[in-house]
Amino acid sequence: MRHSDRDAEFYCQKDNMYMCRECACCHTPRLYCKFRSSCIINILTREGELQNCEESRAASSS
Repeated sequence: MRHSDRDAEFYCQKDNMYMCRECACCHTPRLYCKFRSSCIINILTREGELQNCEESRAASSS
């Protein structure tokens, strides 16, 4: 977990990792994930509630 001072709102079953809202994104979207169809991170990213990792990285590097 990158932000240990924040509540982990999301759990990635593929990576076996808890994430806060800021970090919540699919870190390996091109790799197969058997959990993707029921993944709350994937669903909220598609609905625009969460940023995808590429957008998050671009925003933090500028």
